[in-house]
Formats: sequence, structure tokens, C-alpha cells
Amino acid sequence: MEAKVAERKTNVMIDTGAIRNAVSKSFLDEIGLEIDGPPDRTLIGISGKITTLLGVIYQLPIKINTIIWKIEAAVMNSEAYSVILENEWVIQEEKDALLKQTQKIMENNNAYEVQRRIKIQQAKRKQKNVSEKFKIGNKILLHQTHLENNFSAKLKVKWIGPYASDQ
Repeated sequence: MEAKVAERKTNVMIDTGAIRNAVSKSFLDEIGLEIDGPPDRTLIGISGKITTLLGVIYQLPIKINTIIWKIEAAVMNSEAYSVILENEWVIQEEKDALLKQTQKIMENNNAYEVQRRIKIQQAKRKQKNVSEKFKIGNKILLHQTHLENNFSAKLKVKWIGPYASDQ
């Protein structure tokens, strides 16, 4: 897979069986990065060969498509590869893709919900604009809307009446 590592185009290998990211020392030298720390373990390859690490780089910048990761990688002597991305990276990539997919679904649902609420509000406005015809003798309560958002009027009666309609 093509990627940019520290702004340099290279091919990276994704190894679903690997348990650690790895970068070759010769590639680090080419891109001008240094080892950040001492080796923290030895690795045993598929063939059973024990490999001693040269060290660790903690913030190796890798850009694939438009996404940039800063990964920790073991530094090894190898001419066979530049960068190997391990299983956890693949899992994280899948999680990121799933998260993006979920966000799109939520955005679509949210857009649907917003449209639904707008329609409800429009229907309520239409209902408010329709003046009801009162008949003589109807009982009417008067809503004192000026008291609705008045904290000091919290305990005051917001509806007064009933009044009888005479017109």
C-alpha cells in the first residue's frame, strides 16, 4: 500500500499477523529520523529466528490517503521492507472506517429528525394562525403569556377565567 512516511512516498506492508509496527533503520536514515529510545523487547519471526531491535521510534508520521497517524514502531535492520504496519493498526483502521460510517448514518438520521421537527413546528404555526370561531356562551380561559418566562411570577396563575363569550 502506498503511503507517505515523514512526507516521503513509500510502500508500506500491512501484516495482519504482526503484533508490532516496524521500520527499517536504513529507511529511517533516508528520511532523516532518529531512534527515540532503546529496544524494549526482542522479536521472534515466523521461522523462529530471534531478532534484536535497534530501538524504538515513538511518533513515526504515516499518511495514508488523507489520514495521518503517528505510530510507535520497532527499528530493525532490514532491506526487505521500509515499514510494516501491525494488526492493531488494521483494527484501528477498521474502527475508524466504522466510526465514519456510523457518523454518516447519524448525520442522515439527524437531518431526517431536523426535517421532521421543522414540519411539526410548521404545523403548529398553522394551527396557531387559524382563528377559532367562538359561539356565544362558550367558556374561554385567558392565557397570560407574559408570565411564562418570568421567574418571579413562577407561582402566579397563568390562566385566568373562565369567561363567557358574548360575541
